[in-house]
Amino acid sequence: MELRDEFGDSIRSIRMGSTVIVRVHYQAFSGESPHVNFILKNKHDHIVTAVGSFNHKVDPPSLNPGDEAIFELRINMSFEAGDYVYSLALTKPGASQTSGVVFDETPWIGPTQIAWNYEEQIPPFFGICGMSNSISFDAGSSPGDGVEGS
Repeated sequence: MELRDEFGDSIRSIRMGSTVIVRVHYQAFSGESPHVNFILKNKHDHIVTAVGSFNHKVDPPSLNPGDEAIFELRINMSFEAGDYVYSLALTKPGASQTSGVVFDETPWIGPTQIAWNYEEQIPPFFGICGMSNSISFDAGSSPGDGVEGS
């Protein structure tokens, strides 16, 4: 398992809002082709995200016993600065959309720090997590021009 920045360099600390590549090398021990899941918890032991191939509807490669594969997840780390731990699991979907069988999983790894210098830089968001958004202004109208606020 490796954590890399968007340029492919190995990292230990993550800059808030940056893209991180989670790369998992694994080997099939049976005829199963497992899904891979990444789970991230904050210092309060709350799961802040759990994402993987199953919920992204990406089928894992067909593997025979002994075959190796690489799973790669690119994730934007728009989470508040602080210490986090993460775990990876190889799974098979269960009877429902939210259940499954765990073949193998790592213990919690970390802490890994998401860093930001709040004293010297304006953060990309305030709060627990940043959400995808866009902002714009329209300076072309004046009050009374028929444009109403919402």
